[in-house]
Amino acid sequence: MDLDSLTIEDLINAENRFIDESYVKAYYAERLQIIGIVWDGFVTTEQYIDLFKRLIAFGKEHKVIGFYSDIRKQGVISIEGRKFFEKEVTPQAVALGILKTGAVSDASPFKKYYLNTIIKMTGRPAKICSEPIDALKYLLCLALGIVGYTALKIRALIFHPESKMVFWLSITTKLT
Repeated sequence: MDLDSLTIEDLINAENRFIDESYVKAYYAERLQIIGIVWDGFVTTEQYIDLFKRLIAFGKEHKVIGFYSDIRKQGVISIEGRKFFEKEVTPQAVALGILKTGAVSDASPFKKYYLNTIIKMTGRPAKICSEPIDALKYLLCLALGIVGYTALKIRALIFHPESKMVFWLSITTKLT
């Protein structure tokens, strides 16, 4: 797979859509083995929990290596929803082999706090990107071990569970 020719439409397109709700669309690209969701507005706690139950059920039936989430238009998630994600979704996703998350955010202070909280709670590798394609390439480079991407710049917050510290990691490298 050539990452230089990859576009976000390889994941986010009508053919790949398997959940179509007013507040969220979910996509799966079998070739990429990535589930992607694009939020669009307010979501109730019940809708949030139901969505992730549906995504986990889908992940049990399909090979998934990474999770893409575009939260630029996402509404506020309740405390109950966040706790459900931490206690239920994360362990089940890890058990299914979904180890990495690429998120797209407009970097508003609330969303940054929310994302950093999720990263801290889950302890899973994640990258917050401002461009959708960067999040997708992050998932594919790391999850698949793809080489041939001429330059890779990784910036991530890493949570160390034992010390309860968060570290900023920035790496630029050339892959061959």
